[in-house]
Amino acid sequence: MKDNYYFQRNSCMEEASLTPLIKLQTLQKGEQEKGTAEFHMIIFLLQGDCWLTSDFYSPQVVEEGYAVFIPLQGCYDFTARKCSRLLIMQGDLFQKQMGGFSLETLYRFYPESKEEQSLLPIKPLLMMYLKQIELYLDHCFDNIEFFDIKIQELQILLSHFYSPGELASFFRSVLNSDLTFASFVLNNWHGVKSVQELAGLSHYCETGFRKKFRQVFGISPYKWIQQKRSARLYYEIVNNKKPFKLIAEEYGFKSIQHFNEYCNRYFKCTPGALRKNTV
Repeated sequence: MKDNYYFQRNSCMEEASLTPLIKLQTLQKGEQEKGTAEFHMIIFLLQGDCWLTSDFYSPQVVEEGYAVFIPLQGCYDFTARKCSRLLIMQGDLFQKQMGGFSLETLYRFYPESKEEQSLLPIKPLLMMYLKQIELYLDHCFDNIEFFDIKIQELQILLSHFYSPGELASFFRSVLNSDLTFASFVLNNWHGVKSVQELAGLSHYCETGFRKKFRQVFGISPYKWIQQKRSARLYYEIVNNKKPFKLIAEEYGFKSIQHFNEYCNRYFKCTPGALRKNTV
């Protein structure tokens, strides 16, 4: 496994830290690129093909020439089916500057996106742009100002070569009527045990929070959190080697039997069968 990075120094921290905003990852067959997204991220598959599991999308093959969007706090696991190269770009990808687009502008096209589109085909001129970045990283070119411009350039290329409807479908998981509220929920839902606790963090009263949540997400906060926890649990079972007892404890199941019953009900099989069938 080989990594090349472009880092940006975060001057807001007391001790400056380095955050990789662009990462070039080479995976040999069977190797993985996995984690939880600290920022919104787009993963471009420049070479090879990978098996993707995520708590936002159904398990699927991602082939060379396609891109995947992983939202903030989304879990992902790319397993190479043959030698593959991934170019990962992350950070604030939606600033409306230099002719780029913003999530606010895309939200107006949300009704056009009837079905979730997890993969975006990389068009020829966009691939040329990505190959250029790959070349710079392979030669250890690390000029911060240059790569800041290249990230802004990505916004322009996406808005030029793809229709608003295509982009709205690709970024569907983060399009909401109130992006500040939605960002708060995405950042905090996984760290709370109840809707009441999440409402407390938001500084809304519980009734106001529930009303606001339904306005933004279209369903109740309890149902939304249950769906997210179920998807995250599925990801944990499939992509980790943790003992099932430990997973059950982390997710608050009273017993391993209760855990098994939940999996049979929602995933139609036992945790052991689920892990075995997706290896």
